[in-house]
Amino acid sequence: MIWAAHTDRSETLAFIRSTRDALAKGTGSTWAIEVDGRAAGTIGLGDIRFAHAALRVDRAELGYWIAPALRGAGLVTEAAQAIVGCGFETIGLHKIQVHCFEANAASRRVIEKLGFRMVGRQEDDAWRDGRWWAMLSYELTAPEWSDVSTTMRVKRPAP
Repeated sequence: MIWAAHTDRSETLAFIRSTRDALAKGTGSTWAIEVDGRAAGTIGLGDIRFAHAALRVDRAELGYWIAPALRGAGLVTEAAQAIVGCGFETIGLHKIQVHCFEANAASRRVIEKLGFRMVGRQEDDAWRDGRWWAMLSYELTAPEWSDVSTTMRVKRPAP
């Protein structure tokens, strides 16, 4: 993750305010991942842009987090499938990008299950927890999504 886990309520409230501000500005959209009526994670499209100077770009960045106890249950993949579909089919994006630390195998599995294409690896791209980390970059375009989404079969695991 690009941010540290919240250690007190004020950090969570600041995060909620920032997601509301991004939604109001049209630069982001964030959802809660709920399990049994309780927030268990977050997922969203950030840095939504339709233009960059004279260029039309129609893109966003996918991001997500799930509580450690629920990792590996397929919930993020299920939520991400819905959010990516929303990005392309409702918001009208042409491209969605996503990045993850190379060491985060679980996140890579989510990204690859959704049909994202790896576009590169950045060595020593970010400093966190006392060291430099390599980052992997992926992207998916709307035409690719239409192919992937017709063959994708994401099933929620049995309780």
